[in-house]
Parts: sequence; structure tokens; C-alpha cells
Amino acid sequence: PARKPGDNKQLGKQLGEEVTRLMLDNLIQDERLLPRVRQILQTLEGVLLTLAKADQRFFSDKQHPARVFLDRVTHRSLAFTTERDEGFLKFIKAVEKAIAALLEYAGEGPPPFGPVVQKLDAYWAREDAAARQQREEATRALVHAEQRNLLAQRLAQDLRAKVEGTETPAEVGEFVVGPWAQVLAEFELRGTAGGTDPDGLLTLADDLIWSVQPKVAKRNRARLVDLVPSLLVRLRQGLQLIDFPP
Repeated sequence: PARKPGDNKQLGKQLGEEVTRLMLDNLIQDERLLPRVRQILQTLEGVLLTLAKADQRFFSDKQHPARVFLDRVTHRSLAFTTERDEGFLKFIKAVEKAIAALLEYAGEGPPPFGPVVQKLDAYWAREDAAARQQREEATRALVHAEQRNLLAQRLAQDLRAKVEGTETPAEVGEFVVGPWAQVLAEFELRGTAGGTDPDGLLTLADDLIWSVQPKVAKRNRARLVDLVPSLLVRLRQGLQLIDFPP
């Protein structure tokens, strides 16, 4: 017997539900997705079934907001191999918030997948921009550190020549050719070495070496007494340039 129009409509709804469940089951069983991602996607079953009944484009249009939402979430989740990965917690919280907004519309008409996708895209765009900036800053910091180390090695040769032949204690000599060479290198890389030196960082090595040689310094106690306070200030100022531990 011929099918009645109502029968065809009912059959279409049943097929729509089956296809929707199959689509969601494929996602939930995809072992590439972390368990927490699959669990949160499973909560969308009721929302997707409601949508499938109200909007047939869900099946025919790959750019349908609901399918875009699923694609965005699953694709981005593939970047994480464990739930302990950096950024996963922020990712899953954003997805949970988005799904919570969709669930609020259960039984009240088609859920607003379009606005939710827009909000997620905007949020992730900001996240990606911040991550790129952090990577760029890390790269610049690494390049700067390499440049400073190379320059410090060259400066250390000149500083070592100042120490040799003097009665400078070993620990002071090691400081001058080590951390202080880094300070002078940083000072030069910042473009200030060729100009004025208001803090006296460039002359500190000479003053420090002189001040720790008893036989030399005791000949001019007045200079030593006058030098020590400013010497300590300049040391602190210089070491702050390289974030040397207090």
C-alpha cells in the first residue's frame, strides 16, 4: 500500500534521529579524543536531536553552525594528548561553558550554535594570539641570551687581564669574569655602553679589583671609605640588569 504523507514525515524524523545518534556515536567512540572531551560531547545528544528535527540543513550543510561547532571542538582537542597538557584545562572549561549555554535552550527551540561558535572562535583567537606573543617573546629572549653570552665571553677576556697579576681573591676574580661580564654585555646590548655611564658600571671592575687588594687599598684609606658605599650600589644596579638572584 502507498505511504501516507504523515508516514513519510515520521520516517524522515526517525532517520534523522538515527543519523544524528550515529554521528555523535562516531565522535564519542573516537579514541583520538580524550575521555573528558568525549564525555562532554555526549551531553549534546538531546540538543542535537532537537536540532535535527527542526533543521534538516544539519545533515546536508557541512557549514551548518552545529557541525562547525563539533568540528571546531574536536579538531582543537586533538592538540592535547593528555588531560595534563598545558592549556587543556582552559580548553575544556571553554567548551563546557559553551555547551552549558546550548543546554539552556533545550526544549525552547533550536539552540544558538551560531553565536556560541562565534564566541568560541573569538576566545580561541585571543588565546592563540597570546600564545604566539609568548612564543615570540621567548624566542627574542633566547636570541638575546645567546648574544649576551657570546659578548660576555669576549668581555671576560679583557676583565681576566685586569685580574691577572693582582692579589684579587679568587671568588672576586670569578665574579668579575662571570656575572659581571654578563652585566657589561647586557649593558652594551641595550645600547648604552657607547654613551654615558651615569651609574659607573663600566668602571666598577677596576674599582672592585682595587678595593679588595689590602696592600694597595690601605695606601689610600680615604678613597676606600668613599668608594665602598657607591660600589655596593653599583653592584646591585648592575646585577639587576641580568636578574641575578639576590
